Amino acid sequence: MAIEIERKFLVSGDGWKAHVISSRLLTDGLLLRSGGRKVRVRIDGDRATLAFKGEREGAQRPEFEYEIPLCDAEELIALHCIAPILKKRRYTILNNGQLWEVDCYASPLIPEVLADAELSEPNAPLDLPTWIGREITDDQTYSKRVLAQRILDGAPQDLDPVKISAA
Repeated sequence: MAIEIERKFLVSGDGWKAHVISSRLLTDGLLLRSGGRKVRVRIDGDRATLAFKGEREGAQRPEFEYEIPLCDAEELIALHCIAPILKKRRYTILNNGQLWEVDCYASPLIPEVLADAELSEPNAPLDLPTWIGREITDDQTYSKRVLAQRILDGAPQDLDPVKISAA
């Protein structure tokens, strides 16, 4: 079974911007949610994936991800996803040999800037950069489900992360 092990954090300040090695725009659509499980379609540049994610237990959860044709992902997002569609700019950062991903959501989710590190095992050591804030791995306030609900509860639908200033 494929297991994703990921710790999530709030970002404190913008010190991370000096360490960006790449960035890309992601579009995520939710096809199905049941309990703690979900099926997500993602467009990442000219690549698209379908991911099946199981219930989270701490920092880990079962995850199966498969590449699909971009045109299929575009149609799934346009016609079959549960609103809203989330867009974000994802920055990749290397800190002391550890890859970090910093996600910047655009309005109405600004100032949501979240960071995560994927680990090889749940108790793997993690060197926290100075720009890392409070750990939110187990805090559902920052789950995509809750972020999406905030949009549905009346926030504007302007989700163009390209407007977020790059590093």
